[in-house]
Amino acid sequence: MQNGSLTDGEGHVQDSEPVAIAHAFEPAGRPRFPPHCRKRRATVNSYPRFSQLHVLAKGPNGPVTILLIGLSLCFTVLNACKPMQIDDTAYHYYAVQIAAHPLDPYGFQIFWYDRVVPAEEVLAPPVVPYWISLAVKMFGDEPFLWKLWQWPFALLFVVSVYVLARRFARGFEWGLLIYLLFSPTFLPSLNLMLDIPALALSLFALVVFIQACEGRSIGYSLAAGVVAGLAMQTKYTAFLAPLSIVLYGFWFKRWKEALVAAALSILIFAGWEWLMALRYGSSHFLFHAHQSDATVWDKATLTFPLLGVLGATSPALALLGLHALNVRRRTLVKTASALLAGFFLVGTIPSPYRTIRWHLAGQSDQVRVEDVVFGGAGILVVAVAVVVLFRLCRLTGGWRRRLQAGRHIKEWFLLSWLAAEIGGYFALSPFPAVRRTMGILVVMTLLLGRLASLTCRASARKRLNWGIVLAGTFLGAVFYGIDMRDAYAQKQVVARAAEFLAKKDGGTIWYVGHWGFQYYAERAGMRPVEPGVSQLRAGDWLVVPGEMIHRQALPLEEIPLRKIREFKVDDPVALRTVGCFYAGRVPLEFREGPRVTVAIYQVISACTPGASP
Repeated sequence: MQNGSLTDGEGHVQDSEPVAIAHAFEPAGRPRFPPHCRKRRATVNSYPRFSQLHVLAKGPNGPVTILLIGLSLCFTVLNACKPMQIDDTAYHYYAVQIAAHPLDPYGFQIFWYDRVVPAEEVLAPPVVPYWISLAVKMFGDEPFLWKLWQWPFALLFVVSVYVLARRFARGFEWGLLIYLLFSPTFLPSLNLMLDIPALALSLFALVVFIQACEGRSIGYSLAAGVVAGLAMQTKYTAFLAPLSIVLYGFWFKRWKEALVAAALSILIFAGWEWLMALRYGSSHFLFHAHQSDATVWDKATLTFPLLGVLGATSPALALLGLHALNVRRRTLVKTASALLAGFFLVGTIPSPYRTIRWHLAGQSDQVRVEDVVFGGAGILVVAVAVVVLFRLCRLTGGWRRRLQAGRHIKEWFLLSWLAAEIGGYFALSPFPAVRRTMGILVVMTLLLGRLASLTCRASARKRLNWGIVLAGTFLGAVFYGIDMRDAYAQKQVVARAAEFLAKKDGGTIWYVGHWGFQYYAERAGMRPVEPGVSQLRAGDWLVVPGEMIHRQALPLEEIPLRKIREFKVDDPVALRTVGCFYAGRVPLEFREGPRVTVAIYQVISACTPGASP
């Protein structure tokens, strides 16, 4: 034994469990056996069996249930406090349509991107819009209550992560759950968007499938297939849900259950698409699949953004992995200090010194401080994860013999699941974003947490693990706070413009802009400008946000306008998440100038902006 780790004669980590941990949640009346009687314990159905999902609701595990519900409620309320953000506006349109016409989800026109398009042309699988439509029907125009309505997805996510962490990283499950839930990747990301609901359903499908495997139950296999099918109709990146089920069935020799679950999930997915094809003439999935023209090079360019996202959102994982690998505490402190210094540089280096330009073979590009800092941190996270994988899976001499003997099956399953998530990131991501890495982060956390649960048994080492978890959650709070501020700034600037224009005479109030700005502008009675279609008349008003908010491509200099007023929303924090967190090479960027601006113009003479000459 070395530094609290459990090793065999060759120095490998042992997957043993102390009696105190093994019995910590064991109900009264169950037979208890010493640790060396592992086979006997398995045959008598001793607790804690992963398969017993009802453990979360009965008996001595009531506190566990309360904590899981409390964490999911906290996560949901924090999300509900944030104003409408990014794609929330689009899914709100679908929910309103479904609330009014439940059997016609795509039978309307939506203003998105730069023009009004048929609703089927905007990617919106049905599960989340149908769910939000219930809240729209019950509560009306109340975004706070719509977001509270997302709680079941948060609960599924919390329960699934807890159960999986308990299976693969026993003894450290609470730390991994709290780290993931309040990490920079997940805490700002629920909104009204599809990603966390899809992941929650995918993980829960795996949880139910493992129940099917342990009980050899076709009924649970069918249930897992239903949940996986719903996950795929929540977001198409959840195609990895049946794949994770098949991988588990392969490694644990449960082919029959795996094929039943995967086949049913595909049948449910295909059945809905068939109904949509009958209703609208084409499958929603196939329509959008045909829109993609990405090349192999386009997919390869997603590599650096993956490093940048992992480096910015998951530096605590690198520290956890280094601690699990028994590096010296001095090295751990130096690494943490370097990571902290990098974040400090991102937020403080003045603009003239933030960019390095380079020229090579007639091509030019620029590298920002954010790219260097977060890319370097991402390389560290990946390097540590690779070393942990070698340590867990024993990818050294004799690994084939150990695998054939049935050893380290859990580790090999996690490794293959991680490989599937990485492959899915490249295959299914049209552009880089934090939400594209959620599945990768979950599996990587389970892997690193597994090694930490095995090697960090001593009290001092456990305390350091929790310190790393708290550092990760603090970083999550920073991301959440910045994203909250960005969302509120859009709401505030629209309110100021609407208050100013309410005191003015004139015609129609038009606006350009998307994301949360669009929702609040239309709520204030403004109308969107559709390039080449909207006819502006003399005396009309035009509200134009700054470049930080995506907006329609309008040549303002060609429109007869007179600038009347400009409003600014600003604060001392020189960082932003809007745009980059949801679609960018790095999720946190330095901002120059005010956080949000909006200019108010009056139209001098009639025109049709963006019309062909």
